Amino acid sequence: MLSRRELLTLVPAAFPLTADAAPDAKRPPNLIVFLMDDQGYHDLGCQGARDLKTPHIDALAESGARLTSWYVMAPMCAPSRGALLTGRYPIRAGVPSNGPSLPHTEKTIASILKQNGYATGVFGKWHLGSDDKTSPNAHGFNRFFGFHSGCVDFYSHRYYWGEPKAVNYHDLWRDRTEVFEDGRYLTELIASEAKAFVAANHNRPFFLYVPFNAVHYPMHAPKKYVDRFKGLDPERQMYAAMLAAADDAIGEIMGEVRKAGQLENTMVVYQSDNGATREPGD
Repeated sequence: MLSRRELLTLVPAAFPLTADAAPDAKRPPNLIVFLMDDQGYHDLGCQGARDLKTPHIDALAESGARLTSWYVMAPMCAPSRGALLTGRYPIRAGVPSNGPSLPHTEKTIASILKQNGYATGVFGKWHLGSDDKTSPNAHGFNRFFGFHSGCVDFYSHRYYWGEPKAVNYHDLWRDRTEVFEDGRYLTELIASEAKAFVAANHNRPFFLYVPFNAVHYPMHAPKKYVDRFKGLDPERQMYAAMLAAADDAIGEIMGEVRKAGQLENTMVVYQSDNGATREPGD
């Protein structure tokens, strides 16, 4: 078991400041960050849950270090994400609460790695801005697929939670272009896009950031996942189904990394943005 401080002392050695290595030198390692949305601390098999099934996430824990006292920087979505990407306290990064965008002047992991030869991609929930200066592509990401707001319907990809003060709107994008995938489950779309990014960039170092919107409300999951957890009460059953879908997505993405021959050259971080929510799930 490593403390967070001990782990961070290892990172500079693992990630050199430049990707311009000699031709015969090993290429810089890849970095993948899987970020869950509102996942409870206990809600993984490797954390002791017995009513859930998370074999792919458990495999990551088994093959690496479990940092059981790793604290995020905020108890809400956007500040936690801003801190993760910048390495700064939320108030210093300009995102002290949900609402403010990450200022375009802030340096992110993506912007620094991109300058040093990395392909950079984010697939999922951004929640740090949506205009030309604060969208993912403005913060160092070559590729983006996902949504800008705090949450969307998993099938229509619309934001409904501003009513009656604001009209609901569609929020699904590929880079700066709005795309429509009505009826397709978003967790599965995220997995597909992330896999394509790995396949397209297997011959160069890459940074892949996968901020799932699971298990944040609205509570939606395909029947095939809901049916895995018969016998649980309805609310827990749907939560388990959403988490299982994300677990399968992680398994697919890691399978693509393995297929690319990059499994042993990839550092993987898995965490949640904060703890389990007490907000209504409808």
